[in-house]
Amino acid sequence: MTDTCRLDRSSPFWAAFFWLVVAGLVTAGIVLKESHFFVAAILPAALGLWIFITSPRAENVTFGPEALLDECQENPIRYDEIMAISISGKTPEADAHVIPGGNLVVIDHNRCHYFSGLKQAAAKQMYQSLIDRIPESGSREVAPALQQRLQNDLNLFDDDLIFSFRARPKRLSPRKRFHFLFFILVIVGIVWAGIGGLQVKFDAWTFVGGFLTGFTVIGWLLYAAATVNHATKIPDYALASLIVSPRGIALHQGRVVGEMKWEEMKAILCGKGQPGSLVTAATPRSICIRVDGAQVQIFDIYDRPLATIFRCMKRYWESR
Repeated sequence: MTDTCRLDRSSPFWAAFFWLVVAGLVTAGIVLKESHFFVAAILPAALGLWIFITSPRAENVTFGPEALLDECQENPIRYDEIMAISISGKTPEADAHVIPGGNLVVIDHNRCHYFSGLKQAAAKQMYQSLIDRIPESGSREVAPALQQRLQNDLNLFDDDLIFSFRARPKRLSPRKRFHFLFFILVIVGIVWAGIGGLQVKFDAWTFVGGFLTGFTVIGWLLYAAATVNHATKIPDYALASLIVSPRGIALHQGRVVGEMKWEEMKAILCGKGQPGSLVTAATPRSICIRVDGAQVQIFDIYDRPLATIFRCMKRYWESR
């Protein structure tokens, strides 16, 4: 079945706003014959250019039988190769608050696909349409410690009742739009500092340009640190594996290695951090399993979206 979805993008209001600021500064510079206004206009002009370049237009995407066809991308995105999906770094299942519109990131075996500037309804519709079409099971190449358990499950049950997952390659979701913004701000700061060195009357711009450059570099580093998936730092990350079957789960995730039956689980939750813990932007999403006296977290590091894994687990747990 083929379905077409119209991706509406956010309004280019801010681009127009910055260009109006530029027009005002240039006009003031001409009327007052003051060159400082022209120098000041460089920043809003750069911001307006950034928004104009990085804000894509509305487009149609087609959900084919086996892949997503995007009119702005040459290669289709195969559903069976999708490993992760998020909306502005969030997912409806793991984030309790309202998911805004913004950037939908789809990670597959080849690269990260970036759909930016989506309105809230379009982002949610595309997210759910993809989640519903992704095959539930991932790789059968699990860690050596779980291979025997996987073989036993395959001998006991039909193949389509066994779901196995392997750690996806370490890869950051691209924030190309914001990296480009930081780059532009650094360039503006350097230009201002350079203008300040041309004439004595522009000396103040040397300080302003240096301050903007330094502030931007610090912000860039903090942003990069905040967007790192800390769950990928677990020991033996490449060996991380998960098996979900009618008997329960088997997990190899860092130092957590073992099996658990559905009857042992008191609750299965999908969110950020453990219940009751401090949650920040850098807290990794996870599935939290409550058992007597302990909690086990399954991080969002596998070759299927966390929502898909959670759906498989919850279906078995509720029918235990």
